[in-house]
Amino acid sequence: MSVPPRQHEEPSLGSVAIGVLLGLIAFQLCGSLFADFRPGDAALGVGTVPVLDQDADGYTSGFLNQAAELGARARAEQEAGHPVALILGASQLHAINFPGPDDKLAVHHANQAARARGARLRYLQVSAPNGNLHELLCAYLAFRAAARPRWLVIALTYDDLKEPGVRRTAFTRLGRLPTDEETPPAAHAALAELRRARAEHEREAAAPGSTRAPVKRTATEGTPQAAFEQALTEGLERLWPAYALRHNLRSAAIVAYTVPLTNAVISLVGRRAHLVPAERQAWNEGALEALLAMARADGVRVAIYKPPHRPDEPSFYHDRAAYDAYFEALAARCEREGIPYADFERLVPAELWGFDAGYLPDVFHFQGEGHRRLGAALDGWLGRQ
Repeated sequence: MSVPPRQHEEPSLGSVAIGVLLGLIAFQLCGSLFADFRPGDAALGVGTVPVLDQDADGYTSGFLNQAAELGARARAEQEAGHPVALILGASQLHAINFPGPDDKLAVHHANQAARARGARLRYLQVSAPNGNLHELLCAYLAFRAAARPRWLVIALTYDDLKEPGVRRTAFTRLGRLPTDEETPPAAHAALAELRRARAEHEREAAAPGSTRAPVKRTATEGTPQAAFEQALTEGLERLWPAYALRHNLRSAAIVAYTVPLTNAVISLVGRRAHLVPAERQAWNEGALEALLAMARADGVRVAIYKPPHRPDEPSFYHDRAAYDAYFEALAARCEREGIPYADFERLVPAELWGFDAGYLPDVFHFQGEGHRRLGAALDGWLGRQ
């Protein structure tokens, strides 16, 4: 006896309606949950946020595009009889993991420590996420146009020796780049790189349509259908807050699921960081040479420190041998040339560090207590010089 084929049962209208309703409710809840999600902050890691420090006289910290303003602050400090130490570095200087209401940056604690010991020294800082040494050179040039600090303190992040190029924000408020005749020969190559990068940014800015979003052309462009779609989208965004937050939800989903999966696979090789290419390291070290030469010519004392690094990793984030060799060579050079050098690698204990966007141990950013320790260590170190 043949068995009749099983009939396909169409879902009822009620079950479809319930499914759609549940989907809308889930979308609404998830959109509200990630209303404050900012993809840029996620790049710093879970719970780690950028912070600016200020006191009664204004900001004591800033980013690349604020170096000139901090130079003006330094000039005012010097006129009041306060010598200035300018700290240059990467995001560790301006990021706090799960900051509390009273947490401050290391630059704040360094200033407190200086006042507590009766010193007139004032600390200011300029930092950049993944800031390479050419960008820090830009920050110094913008700062020195207003005031020459007594100290230039470089927080030398090994990982950023691999960072290429010079971002547009590094040239904001920079003004005229000094000529070769105005600078020591050791700075000429790096300054030529800055001129080339600035010219490239200027060409891009001058190109037709460079300030507009990329043009998307479709067969419906300019038709009633396109006008209706635009009006419908704008109306939904006004009337339904969760729909307006759909891009936040998508970005949060990528961070929450895609990034951890990728990092988990990468972590199997035992080292998460890319190796620093030799040619990129040499290129960035050229900017370090320029910084040292410019500071010497300006009569500015330079100090360099090895930043804190998470101490409890099962497998070191970088190539340990290359990392140690670089800083050993740097320390030896500093000793030969009379440059104060400090090793703060193990300054911040493991419990004060956060996690990156992939929920793996963050080796760059720590909590407020870590900043207090770093600020106190910085001033104690410079105070002994």
